[in-house]
Amino acid sequence: MVMVHNIQRKLDWRSPILEYILENKLPMKKSEARAIMFKARNYCTIGSVLYRRALTEPLLRCLSPEEADKAILEVHTGICGEHLGGKSLALKIMRQGMYWPTIRKDCEGYVRKCQACQRHGNMSHRPTTELNSILAPCSFYQWGVDIVGPFPKSKGQCQYIVVAVNYATK
Repeated sequence: MVMVHNIQRKLDWRSPILEYILENKLPMKKSEARAIMFKARNYCTIGSVLYRRALTEPLLRCLSPEEADKAILEVHTGICGEHLGGKSLALKIMRQGMYWPTIRKDCEGYVRKCQACQRHGNMSHRPTTELNSILAPCSFYQWGVDIVGPFPKSKGQCQYIVVAVNYATK
């Protein structure tokens, strides 16, 4: 627990940034101190509550891990929950004015574990590429030639195989 302006807080990702902004405290290691100073440029406080600044959005309230879990649960499955996908869920939470550094990863993980989403979600049955049929009017009309390898050297120092396929008869 850390005392920040007479408020007890558990140590989480917000603690070093809050300590730097409110009390100008930095870790002893130069690399860690530099990283915190770099991160702190994107944050501000109102009272003792940490907010993230953004160019085009309003201030986003920074949440603890416990608050983040509650926010995901409420937005995903709450009274107006839409069972959104991971990226959409993260964006909707940010539009509600909340933030934490691993928001997208946490939302995607939650959606993968949601039983209702797994049962009733859309399934894609399309192949990854469009299928093209090959028309060959007669045998030996069209050939496909490819080189396969390298393989371990065999007798005669050969490493590659030339493969030729007749499109009509395969």
